Amino acid sequence: MSDLKIVRTHHQRGLWKGWKVALLAGEEEASRLWVVVKPIRIGSATVTIGGIAGVGTPEKHRKKGYASRVMD
Repeated sequence: MSDLKIVRTHHQRGLWKGWKVALLAGEEEASRLWVVVKPIRIGSATVTIGGIAGVGTPEKHRKKGYASRVMD
């Protein structure tokens, strides 16, 4: 499908913040990735960490490399 578009949206809830990266096939979400940034405590220090919270692709869009695209 050549009508693919990456859309990033910022989300924040309390101390949690991050981004949703979605691959759209037309108007339909074909795959998604959640990236989070949040503070954690290590002893008396607060450290900001970030990472991938999840990647998902609906069954009908699997085996097309869409998750790899949102990871890239």
